[in-house]
Amino acid sequence: MSAGSGLATAADIARGIDRPPGSRTAPGWDRTELNRLLSAARTMPGEIDGLAARHWWPALLLLTLDTGAQVNELLDVRPADYDRQRGTLGAGLLVYTLSLPAVEAIE
Repeated sequence: MSAGSGLATAADIARGIDRPPGSRTAPGWDRTELNRLLSAARTMPGEIDGLAARHWWPALLLLTLDTGAQVNELLDVRPADYDRQRGTLGAGLLVYTLSLPAVEAIE
């Protein structure tokens, strides 16, 4: 689980760790479904806002799983909201510790 947040990360789900009650992590995806979804996302053709879709989609999916944020919230994230040294995303009182797969996906 991400340090201090009480939420399961994408890495936790991939390892099959149960989510705590109240977790905002997608409850319908088991490890196999998550891996299939990420595999499909990594084969998406084209570009999204200048980024290869095969990188953009997995990053969005992993960030959604790590943060529990809605897609529109993540689309509002600015580069200044990402702390590369700490592996965190957010500003002010709302800061998420990202899993290693999510950090690797957005690098």
